[in-house]
Amino acid sequence: MIVASIVSKLYFARKRGYAKLPLASKEWFIKKLKEDHTSIFKPKVPEYLLEKQQAIAYLDYKWLGRQLEGAPDGTDKDTLEYLFQEPRNYPTRIYYCPHWFDTNLEDLSEQDFFIWTFLEACAYEKLPVSKKAARWRDYVGVQDNWWKQNEVLEKFKHPDEFPRYSAAVEKEIKRLTDTKYYRIINKVEIEYPVELDLINKKVLDYRPIPSHAKRKKFPKPFIKWYLEKRAKEWLAAGGHVEWKTNFQFFIRFLVHPIAGGRLFLKAFYWDLWGDLAHVRLEYQRAIGAALLIGKWWKFARFPFRLVTKPPALKKYYYQTLDN
Repeated sequence: MIVASIVSKLYFARKRGYAKLPLASKEWFIKKLKEDHTSIFKPKVPEYLLEKQQAIAYLDYKWLGRQLEGAPDGTDKDTLEYLFQEPRNYPTRIYYCPHWFDTNLEDLSEQDFFIWTFLEACAYEKLPVSKKAARWRDYVGVQDNWWKQNEVLEKFKHPDEFPRYSAAVEKEIKRLTDTKYYRIINKVEIEYPVELDLINKKVLDYRPIPSHAKRKKFPKPFIKWYLEKRAKEWLAAGGHVEWKTNFQFFIRFLVHPIAGGRLFLKAFYWDLWGDLAHVRLEYQRAIGAALLIGKWWKFARFPFRLVTKPPALKKYYYQTLDN
């Protein structure tokens, strides 16, 4: 029975042209993407109607999951239907533009991109969205945008070889590696905002934890927070659907005679050393915010002693989707 199943899968793979491509390789995924998303040109839609659909999509992105009256997931449905329906969480969302997002989108803004990926995740999970938002999602979801999303998600995959860094970064990696009892990145365990089958809890990076400008290592809680923030951005950029789709391939090709389906599970990864400048910047922001909170706590506790006026609020810049 198992042999017949293997032969059947290999036959259809050969018939569709997959036999010449390594299983779960980049070329394999590109061919699958082109087959699943054949629409190249966007249909002609009146501009007024398109912007109206886009506005509804923005409202869905902002409010879905709170079960507001009038929303697709609201409490104004049939009472019996609402009572016997299990509450379901909507996919991960972010409300700012990540520092690493540099993909050139012709017809989409950064905000539109994350709204579109959110609606696609809702469609995959069969979660209710507005009909006009679904029409805008289908209008945007042409092959070129799926291709751009694939480029974005490549940033979160472990490279075959580490890139070459600047001389100062390479020197610092060597210095920390030669240090006795150095802590490695793989020892930091992260958590995800959603449950994903067989997702890696640790980043597959056995190099030392980076250091800040004073050559002191970053504390593990900060590295954990930083990696979890990148994981949330990965899910919001399309990692949610990508992982669950690849998990289905993992099950389907589990009996593959050579490598099985494990090649489809591309572990979440983020290059901390390649992102060292922003890691140090975020650490400075975190320290500054902690000092400011400490000053405000001291003022709140002793309003008439030691402090004559409340501490000045410094503006810490975070790039948002509204900018």
